[in-house]
Amino acid sequence: MSIQQLRRLDANLRLGEHPLLDAATAHSIIATDLSGIVTFFNSGAECMLQCPAGDMVGLRSPQFLQKHLTPATEWTYIRDDETTLDVSVAVTQIHSPDGAAIGFLEIASDITPIQAQHRAKSQFLAALSHEVRTPLSLMLGVIELLGETKLDLDQRKYFEVLHRSGENLMRLVSDVLDVSRIESGRMTLETMEFNLNKLLDQTIQLVTPNASAKGLALRSEVTADFQAVGDAFRLQQVLVNLLSNAVKFTSFGEIVLFAVAEPGGRIRFSVSDTGIGIAPEHLDHIFEDFKQADSSIARQYGGTGLGLGICRRLVALMGGTLEVQSVRGRGSTFSFTVCL
Repeated sequence: MSIQQLRRLDANLRLGEHPLLDAATAHSIIATDLSGIVTFFNSGAECMLQCPAGDMVGLRSPQFLQKHLTPATEWTYIRDDETTLDVSVAVTQIHSPDGAAIGFLEIASDITPIQAQHRAKSQFLAALSHEVRTPLSLMLGVIELLGETKLDLDQRKYFEVLHRSGENLMRLVSDVLDVSRIESGRMTLETMEFNLNKLLDQTIQLVTPNASAKGLALRSEVTADFQAVGDAFRLQQVLVNLLSNAVKFTSFGEIVLFAVAEPGGRIRFSVSDTGIGIAPEHLDHIFEDFKQADSSIARQYGGTGLGLGICRRLVALMGGTLEVQSVRGRGSTFSFTVCL
């Protein structure tokens, strides 16, 4: 029985009389009343928590999440012997036949194997990216030298194709390496002092050539001017990615970078454009790896769909959340707040 099937069970059934619930050893299933007293503790819970049901039923559960109803979140079970188990847990309410809330149902599954798979994948990607970067860097160096020689028109076209393709490949390798570092927990943020206004000016300058080539207005509105402490490189990486995306998906109009100081040393950044926008049905998936709004986006504009996923992870490391507001055909605004 899947966790989705378990959550769709009739909320009015008497848990102790349903044999499937106790037989679902792949999931920990715990029910309590409204005060947190355990009323049901299945064999899966016994296995995961290493505690017999008889010792739990009738007692108040200190780990129960009755105040945090959620479809799915990560949680750590702490056993009596102080060992821990990471689980994915969902909590729903149990109702009486007349619709009144009478308790809570917690369904959890062990995510340790999934975490091990993620670590193995991240280590593989990191090793592969490192192995690819070295010869690719040499190739790009030779291509740069080739561009400095005398080339006829056909040779110049071939050089430009090689150079552009090499840079795209290097960008992809760097993105994959960033994803693997973040997922494996090996990416740490630096703490250094930098001038925020200077950083934002440099960021705008990096994107200006591509914007100018498309006839787009690119400007910044900044109300924060001070020496900040944080990871300037990763902050700029996020802003350059958001600005570059805005240029890519905007054919006319303008792109604006906003930076507004908020209380407590927090800065709210946002990048707004007048581009193609994002359809509402795609907004929930736009930050997933290798995801773009639809397949036509990749064909028309290129890219791998890794950039926004990396930005989301980096912003999270800086203590913020990357958000998007968009209207199809009228543009998008990506924003986040971090503490500097």
